[in-house]
Amino acid sequence: MSKSRRLFSREFKLHLVREAEGGTSTVAELARRNEVHPNLIQKWVKQYRASGEEAFTHGASADGSAAESKIVELEQTIGQLTMENRFLKKLLRRLENTSRTAPGGPH
Repeated sequence: MSKSRRLFSREFKLHLVREAEGGTSTVAELARRNEVHPNLIQKWVKQYRASGEEAFTHGASADGSAAESKIVELEQTIGQLTMENRFLKKLLRRLENTSRTAPGGPH
């Protein structure tokens, strides 16, 4: 079984970057406290230095939340699976009724 990637909000990334840049905590301390790999925090710091306040906006939906776009995608999948499930249940009922009423079928 593969692990899915964790998604971090832009605000979370900026908070950690600002703490790392402020010098109040080391990257290692921040990583332990927030359960992220230190290299990831260093990567975010580099992105922030390169892009400034525009950092971490890629991949987000129009409303600014990648997590919300993932929720929409999952809700669509649930809807599709629900419809398929209903269709298959109806088909199964029809097949069961046909086999009961067919000549030579179970009595």
